[in-house]
Amino acid sequence: GLGVLGLLAAAAFVWQRRREARAAAQLDAHTPVLREQLQQANRLATLGQITAGLGHEIRQPLAAMRVYAENGERLIEAQRHAEAAGNFDKIAGLAGRIGQITEEQLQFSRRSVGEPKQISLAEVIDGSLLLLRDQIRQKGISLTLPGAEAASAAVCAPHVQLEQVLVNLLQNALQAAETDGGQIEVTIAADGPIIRLSVSDDGPGVSAHLRDELFQPFVTSKAEGIGLGLAISRDIMRQLGGDLIHEDMEQGARFTMIMPAA
Repeated sequence: GLGVLGLLAAAAFVWQRRREARAAAQLDAHTPVLREQLQQANRLATLGQITAGLGHEIRQPLAAMRVYAENGERLIEAQRHAEAAGNFDKIAGLAGRIGQITEEQLQFSRRSVGEPKQISLAEVIDGSLLLLRDQIRQKGISLTLPGAEAASAAVCAPHVQLEQVLVNLLQNALQAAETDGGQIEVTIAADGPIIRLSVSDDGPGVSAHLRDELFQPFVTSKAEGIGLGLAISRDIMRQLGGDLIHEDMEQGARFTMIMPAA
């Protein structure tokens, strides 16, 4: 009797361990998928917040294209063909800009982030500003960007992921900075094999009671926020072999993307 009970207990133990192992394997298999779905949801939520401002970013070149076209028609009638050609070149350039803006939206919202590739931080900054430039202008924010030499620093990462993190940081800085006269600064510093891209604002800064939990999911000081942007951004940076940190300042806040140089 005791031997049978022992065998049953051993069999139950082995069955339980196998069940736990299968569950762990299933969790490991699903974790990357869930992580990508969460990052995608964050990209779409962020894009939703900034899409309204893009209407003006597109309306401006459209209005200018109409003016250049009307002037071009009059120049042709006046036999001033060289000047008319100049107008049409400007129209082509403005159409290219609209295409660039809409392509940036599509790339930012796509599910696939693409393979890591060598990319300059200037490209990441330019792409982020295509989405946010109009909001910055409307709020009267002074934006300081790194010089061309610093911005030429290259990293190896999926473009969309780096841009997602930077858009999140810039969006947070925009919401924190004072309207009309507020300041945001983007800086880049190379330290051997490590590159640091920082976004600073002159807003009220991060409350002391939030600093220890700042990168935890669902921690936010915004009434309309859900508190996932920083958590997802840090997760992205750590996947890329870097990190995302908050640095204390006397005034405002500074968040720094740390990443290995290409």
